[in-house]
Amino acid sequence: MSPQAPSTAAVPDISICVVTYNHEHLIRQCLQSLVDQHTRRSLEIIVGEDCSTDGTRRIVQEFADKYPGIIKPLLHEKNKGMIGNYLSVHRSATGKYICHCDGDDFWEPGKVELQAQFLDNEPDCVAVLSNSYVINEQGERIGVFSEHVRRKFDLAYLIRDGNFLHHSTMMYRAEMRSVMFPPLPEFIDYHIYILLARQGKLGYIDEYLASYRTQSASSVIRNDNERIRRLNWQALAEVKPSDAPLDVIRKADAKFLAGAFYQALRSRRFDLYPKWIELAGQRPGTRSTVPLQLQATALMAGSILGKVAHRLRTKLHAAPASNRVFYPKQP
Repeated sequence: MSPQAPSTAAVPDISICVVTYNHEHLIRQCLQSLVDQHTRRSLEIIVGEDCSTDGTRRIVQEFADKYPGIIKPLLHEKNKGMIGNYLSVHRSATGKYICHCDGDDFWEPGKVELQAQFLDNEPDCVAVLSNSYVINEQGERIGVFSEHVRRKFDLAYLIRDGNFLHHSTMMYRAEMRSVMFPPLPEFIDYHIYILLARQGKLGYIDEYLASYRTQSASSVIRNDNERIRRLNWQALAEVKPSDAPLDVIRKADAKFLAGAFYQALRSRRFDLYPKWIELAGQRPGTRSTVPLQLQATALMAGSILGKVAHRLRTKLHAAPASNRVFYPKQP
């Protein structure tokens, strides 16, 4: 089964949105994995090429010439930046279902069909994601993205343990576009999931349908950890008592801040403590008899003890590196 290009007048069944910048050595594998999907549904693959300084644009155009009607390049004349490029491809999509894939990731052949069938059969789900392999820059599998994720879940479940979802596996219903993108100059994928979960349940296929390239040269997490933490807090602060039980929100806030405090301690960035305490004090609508900062500090202390115990157990019962779970979800 090979994907079909939509006819001139037809709306494609599925749109795949790709963002790429300076992915010369990676974009070919990404795009080939998309055109090799095992499905008879019609596809359009919209590739936002953001004025790369390497040979990425040439490769994107090569694929567009080879797969006319399927690959549709958006070759920006000026660099739009990460958010601008992301929004441009998603707003250009015309399919019933819309997917996202970063230009340094790639998919397994059955991904699109499995997820489309899931949304066909689960009308209460507004989007569906999946598990992924985690690979290094050499393409070697070094672990998996998550584990213990429910097949369907709500917003409260989403925030309990932080972000455990791989954005390059997301497929969502096109009608969600009007509500899923934060009206902010900068945001993170976790914010999108929170806004989606306000509209309905999120689905999850516990199969490895994609590969996530960790710590690549273009990796957001590699390049600015503290900025990513602030964007995650911005996303979590979006959650209101009308979205989830108040005790769940308080625990999620405290757990996140405990992680931020721990990373500040680990990196000896003691200047970050007052900044995070100030941010915690600005959290609206979630008053508690126990200050959020104290909850977070207590959780951090417990977390440090837990990490020490975990390292001791790991040394005694070392598991293969390929079994590592990068973003675990508590059962």
